[in-house]
Amino acid sequence: MNACTKGNTVIIATEMTSAGCQVKITDDGRGISGEILEVIFDPYRHVNRQSSGLGLPYVKQIINEHLGTVTVTSEQGKGTTILIILPTHLGELTGAAGGIYAI
Repeated sequence: MNACTKGNTVIIATEMTSAGCQVKITDDGRGISGEILEVIFDPYRHVNRQSSGLGLPYVKQIINEHLGTVTVTSEQGKGTTILIILPTHLGELTGAAGGIYAI
């Protein structure tokens, strides 16, 4: 919302897929430069000096801890899309040591 201007649209859509629960956030704002996209999840990297630069790194950490993925794609002048996928088959997840997590 901070990156959008009056008249821009933000769309949040959810969908169940074979990979899990998918949350797609899309805007038609000014977009993010490739230079910033490369470091968008790095701690303390921020464009807005009013932020700590920890928001997106925390988002990525939490999603990763839930065995999900988050990706950001953007084109300057056309907008940004954030795709979050969280697995929904929690009773069947295999642990790193080969065990099964029980819920």
